[in-house]
Amino acid sequence: MNQTPVSKMGQDITRQAAVYARVSTERQADNDRVSLPDQIQRCKNRCLVDSFSISDELVFQDTTSGTKDETGRPGFAALLKAAEEGRFTRLYVLALDRLARDLVIGVKTLERLEQLGISFVSLQEPGVENVVVRNLLLTLAQEERRKIVSRTANGRSAARAKGRWTQGMVPFGYRLVDGVLQQDPDEAKVVRDIFNAVQAGKGRIAVAGQLNRDNILPPIVELRLPKRDRKARMRTNDPEIGGSWAGLSAFMEKEGAVYWADRPPAWNDSSLHHLIRNPAYHGETVSGQKLTVEPAPIISRDAWSRANEAMTGRHRKGSGEREERLLSGLVVCGCCGRGYAPFRSGRAGTFWYYRCQGRKVTTGCSNPNVRRDKLEQDVVTDVTKFLASRLNRKTFMDFLLGFGARKVEELRRQLDAAQDDLAQMERDHLALVDNAMAMRAAGLGDAAVKPLYDRINALMPAMGERRREVDRLVEELGQTRAQAVEDEREAEEVAFLAENSLFLTPDRPEAFERSLFVDPREVVLLAVKQITIKPDGTPKIDLNDDDDSLARIVRFLANSMLRIHRQLEQQADERQQQRGHTGDIGDHDQDLLDIVKAFVKEKKTMLLSDETDKPLA
Repeated sequence: MNQTPVSKMGQDITRQAAVYARVSTERQADNDRVSLPDQIQRCKNRCLVDSFSISDELVFQDTTSGTKDETGRPGFAALLKAAEEGRFTRLYVLALDRLARDLVIGVKTLERLEQLGISFVSLQEPGVENVVVRNLLLTLAQEERRKIVSRTANGRSAARAKGRWTQGMVPFGYRLVDGVLQQDPDEAKVVRDIFNAVQAGKGRIAVAGQLNRDNILPPIVELRLPKRDRKARMRTNDPEIGGSWAGLSAFMEKEGAVYWADRPPAWNDSSLHHLIRNPAYHGETVSGQKLTVEPAPIISRDAWSRANEAMTGRHRKGSGEREERLLSGLVVCGCCGRGYAPFRSGRAGTFWYYRCQGRKVTTGCSNPNVRRDKLEQDVVTDVTKFLASRLNRKTFMDFLLGFGARKVEELRRQLDAAQDDLAQMERDHLALVDNAMAMRAAGLGDAAVKPLYDRINALMPAMGERRREVDRLVEELGQTRAQAVEDEREAEEVAFLAENSLFLTPDRPEAFERSLFVDPREVVLLAVKQITIKPDGTPKIDLNDDDDSLARIVRFLANSMLRIHRQLEQQADERQQQRGHTGDIGDHDQDLLDIVKAFVKEKKTMLLSDETDKPLA
């Protein structure tokens, strides 16, 4: 007795159809010739003629490129999911290139639909059930897209050759009129003032501070618009803003927008660096092509060169090797949100502080400076207490004894994935070759088959790269097996060192010590999320207390101490060989490992003593 086919969701799908429509851009979506509503309606009409039913929940659409797979097309992904669930038995599209403009994606999709028992109808291309015809149409669709991309690139090149602006957001000081840069009178004056100040020897920070005090609106504002999670970056001379603070406020009120990260736009040294380096101000692109600027570029090439030479000269004068401080990049201002950076103070420059960067370029931030030694001691004390309360020798022992197996398993998974990818590439390559041979057998000439050959040639380097990755993983897997702890004795000694390395000091190791001890900054970077300086000058220290962060700290310390332990043992072996015996070394040549153990014990005792809690002098 025959039964009516049903989907996995229990629905009768004997004559149930689905529709897929796609356009590449929003502009096309508004064009009646290729609009989404037009594609959908024509497919629905054909469904009725074929006596198939169609519901709105089985109409899928995208506004994106047809070269993307389901990860880049939500409508396409939903279509494939509905197909896997067995919710329809026929798919309608206006044309095959609506489904895909990539040969491999198109072939894979249609093969999967066939495996699921789903028929396929293209309104503009009858006969797509023939494999050779179908692959030919997909190849032509892919070639057409290549031509479109080429025409677009050629159009931009032609526009650049005519001196038109094609490089995205218009630089500060200009506005765009019919594709040509035109001086913005108000902003152009500011640009000239900036270049004059830099030529006169002023630094970017000083110039930025003056611009902020003069209430000059910066080039770009970053906003959060309603119902949008992404940052909206706008030129402040946009007609909707009008190049003024009042215009910006009116626009934000009208759109219901707020500043991104609650931070109003402000001039800073970075924005000025990019402005001064931009060759558009003397009428050229970065590649040296001439730009058409009405009535003329804002400054001369000589003025641009002098300003850049002055800026470079200041950088060289102040350049030098800068050591990263213990808390560099971790301290932020609780008032303005900017970062804190270390600086020297005092007549002889002997006192170190952390200072809010906002104090250098604006007058709005009054958050206090904090002593570097006091802040660093507070942080390492908090980090040490936290880590010592959560980690111990057993934690490191468990990691070290299980490290080899876990690491090998992880590399094994990576190797399996790389080998699977390589196998898929080889299958794709074989399918392309088979299709090319079928097209040749069908009598198609070089012009029709060439895109397929191009695809084959493009796939070959990727296959070679993936083969090299497989070889690398095989080699790394072998090395990892050799680098795991040898036995429980070694794991116990390394775990001892790792446990004691939890007790930090603000001082970073120098010279010889760097090969024997872990840099406390490395641990602080893993343990500290952020340090916020409150208006009263006290720090709020936020730690990474989740399990993943603790696991990273355990992994780092265990691996570092395993390396140090083996390095010390190797040095001890070398000294013994130089002395010509393998016995005890003697009182005057104590094993470096014992020195390290004694040092970390002393450090631990010192940090746990009452001295740690006393205020600094």
